Amino acid sequence: MKIRVITGLAAAVLPILALIFLQTPLLGVLIIPFSALACYEICHAAQMKNRAMIAVATIVAALVPPVLEYDLLRFVPVPWLVLVVYFFLLAILVLANFEKTRYSHVLFALLGSLGVPWAISLVVQLRDTIAANDAAYEKNLAVWLIFFAMCCAWMTDVCAYFVGSQLGKHK
Repeated sequence: MKIRVITGLAAAVLPILALIFLQTPLLGVLIIPFSALACYEICHAAQMKNRAMIAVATIVAALVPPVLEYDLLRFVPVPWLVLVVYFFLLAILVLANFEKTRYSHVLFALLGSLGVPWAISLVVQLRDTIAANDAAYEKNLAVWLIFFAMCCAWMTDVCAYFVGSQLGKHK
């Protein structure tokens, strides 16, 4: 229990920093560790053994937030081609290590490296939406909405842990 509390407090530092730097261009950079860690955890939960695929997916997950915040795809002539190349790279990694990899791992890698970082990057989009509609919203509304979302996630995790440890089949 003590280790879980310490880990939780250490993990709370990054969201607090994100709230502090919410109104700065550094927010996309602060989201990078969240995205990379989330992708790694999804790959680990899917029991992926292909280390090359995990590494590529984690690197792509770290690249997604800055690409979305700074709109870096506008410099690519055919943006959807990047996604096709990435999918084929994952397929090649499956074929290169086929005894350890299932095709479902490609889907987990895609979800973990594209879907989750995109969802986390919605914090930046929320900030930009509120900033663009300055007359309709207060500037601090973005801070409170993001803080509320984080508190909801933290509380559900804490409650799930305590209910699961008390009522679960395996303590």
